[in-house]
Amino acid sequence: MRRLVAALVLVSALSVPASAHGLGWASETLTPPAFSEATRLEAVSCSSSSFCSAPGWYTIEGFEETIHSYGTYYNWNGSSWSSAGSLPEADLIISGASCTSSSFCVAVGDYERGSWTYAAHWNGTKWTLVSTPNPNFSENHLDGVSCTSSTACTAVGNGAGETIAMRWNGTSWSTQTPPNPGTPNKLKGVSCTSSTHCVAVGSKTSSGTEVTLAMTWNGTTWTTQTTPNPAGALSASAEAVSCTSSSFCVAVGVYHASNGPLPFAMHWNGTSWSLQSVKLPAETNFGWVEGVSCTSNTFCMGAGAYNKIGQGTFAMAQKWNGTSWTAEKPANPGKSSNELKAVSCAASNWCKAAGFYTNGEGVILPFTEHFSG
Repeated sequence: MRRLVAALVLVSALSVPASAHGLGWASETLTPPAFSEATRLEAVSCSSSSFCSAPGWYTIEGFEETIHSYGTYYNWNGSSWSSAGSLPEADLIISGASCTSSSFCVAVGDYERGSWTYAAHWNGTKWTLVSTPNPNFSENHLDGVSCTSSTACTAVGNGAGETIAMRWNGTSWSTQTPPNPGTPNKLKGVSCTSSTHCVAVGSKTSSGTEVTLAMTWNGTTWTTQTTPNPAGALSASAEAVSCTSSSFCVAVGVYHASNGPLPFAMHWNGTSWSLQSVKLPAETNFGWVEGVSCTSNTFCMGAGAYNKIGQGTFAMAQKWNGTSWTAEKPANPGKSSNELKAVSCAASNWCKAAGFYTNGEGVILPFTEHFSG
């Protein structure tokens, strides 16, 4: 019955036409699946300015007031967003996506309340569930994925305190064995520039403290890298990474100081990681960054949110110009609760970010942001 309900709730999504966008940021509200109680976009990936996919998940109250979550997908065709359907797996969370063209995308996450890994593939017409391995007995999560072609993708995550990595070869997904330098360990994001080079980031626990974690794939093995942590951090986690080559990557994340959450960024130059200073909007002291996309070593865009005490949470972007980060404030469709979870840039003057907001009736709804530089 739950699968039947999920199949019946698809509706078209509407957004602001691309021609309506000027320079800067503009929000695009999307129509959620019918009967959904909350819809969140967790990822976005653009293969060009004329194709993006933004997967997420929504909840519906089932029998005996139980809440179930299902995946939902939106595609951008160069002028507007539309619903690309849903898949019927229950208790599903989608966390990451990667598209190499308008006919190939991968979305990853977990389902059955975090028990099993999840991957769905887009073939240009529809999304299809694809079998994935589960290295742990009862706890497996995929959080990020990066594809360089339709025959080369890497997905990362965690389960039972250990890192998870797996590889798509065009036919099937197979498990890799990344290191576990801490207890526990988490991989949150990954970026690949070729079939023999990927960088994954996340966190590990060392001496009881959560600290940043990064590792590289050379086509054969994963190797842990030494990473910095912000001064005064009580805990720190790298949430996303974007690489343009084997000698340039940027990772972003959040660390907790004594006064609350703060964003940070770190840069890979091919030899080592170094911290970069990230400034918040002037009216706040709290914020975080959960997504990043780089098109060159002189342009990256980060996406997240910042909090104004007593007023709410608002969408935030961070732009890298090759020298420094600058805080930007995208539009906010919600009055007091807005958050961007991911961003994808097709060029230094063209990006899409995705997330969710809460409307005046307290309903969580999906939205995207368009950046024109």
